[in-house]
Amino acid sequence: RAAPTHCALLTACRQLARDCRDQLAAISGVRVWGGDVPGGEGGPPILSFVVEGFSPVETAALLEQIAGVQVRAGFHCAAAIHQYLGTATAGTVRVAFGPFNTSEDVAAVVTTVEAIVG
Repeated sequence: RAAPTHCALLTACRQLARDCRDQLAAISGVRVWGGDVPGGEGGPPILSFVVEGFSPVETAALLEQIAGVQVRAGFHCAAAIHQYLGTATAGTVRVAFGPFNTSEDVAAVVTTVEAIVG
């Protein structure tokens, strides 16, 4: 069986990011950015989010402790954009999907954020 092409992998990763974005956006108290480029073929398979009442550092630590999910918290080398997003005090949680991620990883993020929100 041939290995998936770069385009096929990127398409799959983008779909995971869109699925995660859509599911997180449906949770009350969660704000999400990214996961697609409006009007385009799609951007990088990355999204950022914040959970009301929790700092991004707290959210990232809980994702790791509860589900073993590795994410990044903070400004992600793009501090200026956080003024625009309204997240200048603490940044966001960033989730990036790669070729080894699956829908189970999306479910782990979403389920854990649901538990955090309560």
